This record gives sequence, structure tokens and C-alpha cells, in this order.
Amino acid sequence: MFDFEDHPILTIFKWIGVLMLVSITLSVFGVLSMPFSSAVGVAEKTLNPDAIIYNYEWFKTQYQDIRSFDTRIQNAQDSLTSFTESYKGITRDKWPFEATQRETELNSILLGLKNQKALMVAEYNARAKMANRNFVKFDDVPDHIE
Repeated sequence: MFDFEDHPILTIFKWIGVLMLVSITLSVFGVLSMPFSSAVGVAEKTLNPDAIIYNYEWFKTQYQDIRSFDTRIQNAQDSLTSFTESYKGITRDKWPFEATQRETELNSILLGLKNQKALMVAEYNARAKMANRNFVKFDDVPDHIE
């Protein structure tokens, strides 16, 4: 071994090399253990009682909101059908301008409700498929909505 008094530069470089080797080893260990610590963090957040309650409430509320759209869509469809039946036997080009506007408005309302329901169903299904949601299942809400 070299003595510091005999070779001070070599001793400094030796210690710098040791520090670099330790630092590289710790960095590699940190990078290799990152997926495991991330998975543990996700599991801890998902299985947290507050998160479970929040998820349950979100899925329950979203499911009920989606189901309520069926009634809204049916009501809009009934309104449109009722309105168009009042002009039964008359071709649309003979309808008054206000009637065609009203039919267009009713069609837009119906389409908007259907699109909103589709978006809510897509969000519900996407959240239900997330890997961290698979830890906890709820019996009174479905895993998937058509």
C-alpha cells in the first residue's frame, strides 16, 4: 500500500475511485429496485382505506349517473317521437320553419345525451381496467358497462 506521505496524489485518486464505485453501485441498486418500490407505492395508495372508500363512492356514483342517462335518453326520444308524430303525414319540407328548428333541437338533445353517456361509460370502463383497481372489487357495481 501507498502511504499518503509518499504518494499523496495516488492516495487521493484511490479514495475518489472508491467513492465513485460506491456511488455507481448505489445508483445501479436504486435503478434496479425502482420498479419494486413503484409497485409497492401503488399498492399502498390503492389499499389505503381512504382510497378504497373514494373508489367505491366514485364507481357507485358514476354507475348510478350512467343508469340515469337511460331514462333521460328515453324521455328525449319520446319527446322527439311525439313531436314528429304531430306532423305525421306532412313531409318535412312542408313543416313550418319553427317546427324544423324544434325537431333539430330535440335531435341535438338526444344525440348529446347519448354522447355524454358514452363518455361516462368509457371513463368508467377505463378506470375499472386500471391495474391498481384490480386489487379491490365491489359487489354492487359492475366491472364493465356496455
